[in-house]
Amino acid sequence: MAGDKFYLQVRNDNKDILDENYLGKLRYYNMFSLNNWEYNYSDNKFYEDYYKIEERKNDNEIRYSILDDKIIENIRNIYNNNKPITEIEEEAYNDMFYAINWIDKMLLKYKDINIHFVLFTLKD
Repeated sequence: MAGDKFYLQVRNDNKDILDENYLGKLRYYNMFSLNNWEYNYSDNKFYEDYYKIEERKNDNEIRYSILDDKIIENIRNIYNNNKPITEIEEEAYNDMFYAINWIDKMLLKYKDINIHFVLFTLKD
């Protein structure tokens, strides 16, 4: 089945993947869709400089999107302050809930080290 494959990754300061979570093929586009952040880069200078190589690697096959604290908080706010009204929004809302819970688990699991969240996309 065709479609882009989305993963959430946790990386350390060496950019090693510590954990990865397959989100699936996110086909819908609405306010709850995690793929809304696929092309966003943080306005945080650290991420802009630190992930410069990954930004240059973005092409028609792969895409790296850095989810900093500001973006994660934005995702949480959308989830907490809005309710789905269609079946498709409900699916995206559930995916968002799943991702937020996974991020929270990773924050607890890796609380003693500096981590970065990456939305990694394999383009199809």
